[in-house]
Amino acid sequence: MATRLFVGGLPSFFGEYDLQALFLPYGTVLHIEIVREPSGGSLGFGFVEMATCQEAGRAVTGLNRYRIERGKLMVMLAEETRRENMADRADAKGQMA
Repeated sequence: MATRLFVGGLPSFFGEYDLQALFLPYGTVLHIEIVREPSGGSLGFGFVEMATCQEAGRAVTGLNRYRIERGKLMVMLAEETRRENMADRADAKGQMA
């Protein structure tokens, strides 16, 4: 089953081919998406879909905190990112009440 990964901390010069080349050693890359602003510039994060959850797990282990340029990548399951964002929103709403 395919697994979608969130990738944060991408340098502004990084393109889809760069991202694919980074993930290929860990398995079959089905889809790459770098999130961009309307002008086309990278927002510094994206998504990678790996063919299996085992390949995705290897990619997370190998690439999370991987140093690129002056920063480090953050690689995690996209579903984890979604849960964290939802928890953050719930906390913010609770603090506003």
